[in-house]
Amino acid sequence: MLLDYDTGERVPFGRPGARSAALPEAVMASCAIPGWYQPVRIGDHRFIDGGAWSSTNLDLLAGQGLDEVFVLAPQVTFDADAPTQWATRLERQWRNRVTRRVLREADIVHRHGTEVTILGPGREDLEAMGGNLMDLSRRPQVIESSLHTSAVALRDPGPLPGRHVNKGSRMTTTRIYIPLNASRLRSLGTHGTLGGAPFPAHAVTPSVRASAPTEGQDEWEYAALNDAAATSGSLLTAGESRRIVAAADVPSDLVSWAASAELTVDSAVSISDSVALKRIASFHVDDDDSPDDALLWYDVTELPVVLALL
Repeated sequence: MLLDYDTGERVPFGRPGARSAALPEAVMASCAIPGWYQPVRIGDHRFIDGGAWSSTNLDLLAGQGLDEVFVLAPQVTFDADAPTQWATRLERQWRNRVTRRVLREADIVHRHGTEVTILGPGREDLEAMGGNLMDLSRRPQVIESSLHTSAVALRDPGPLPGRHVNKGSRMTTTRIYIPLNASRLRSLGTHGTLGGAPFPAHAVTPSVRASAPTEGQDEWEYAALNDAAATSGSLLTAGESRRIVAAADVPSDLVSWAASAELTVDSAVSISDSVALKRIASFHVDDDDSPDDALLWYDVTELPVVLALL
């Protein structure tokens, strides 16, 4: 699974109808972790690890007529530990977010009649892994631990939680796409938050699903992103040429479908509170050199790069 660095679209290489690529190219691109390796060019597009979108991309299996799916998810845990080192604690916070995302994807697959079993590390495994997933020196210890814990877990797997609970929190999140212009983006860079609530955004709403019932989550998300890009175009002021969309995961109770029911765009929603920079996952920005309407994908850590484009 790869992510098109130029458009922000997921590309499942090997699936019927997907673009073709040589196996070495696909493998190299799948290993192109942002911040570690540069994107890999395949044809006229650049690709990075699909994990930049989702740790598992499990939702792409929804509606495929499968009886059961087994997910190997080393970045997910349902048995968290309590590390004392600050770097490891930050990693565990990130891991909690990944787990919530995977559970949402599992729910999508399950609603299509497919059973889902997710295998992730528990406390014993996390202790072996430490706080740096790229630390190769820990590999022997991790393998030894996993051989034991995986056998136990698969022998008697427990039910998946309805949602991942983090220190008593019951919060669920929704992926939204926020249309911006240059001044709004600069304000985000300066203040670390998008204020001015309530403000419009786009998301996968019940209306989006109903309008394309044969499509999947990936196509619905892409439609919401494109709607947000169109809205961004209407926000541009004199001298601005780049549409800008911020993709964010916000508490679901901040997202209102009813407030935008009178609008003709199925994905339109209203956001009732400010959105902090830490909630934003990526930016999608017009490429002035592109002949089509494709947006370039930027990780949230690349905000200074995006600001420099404006």
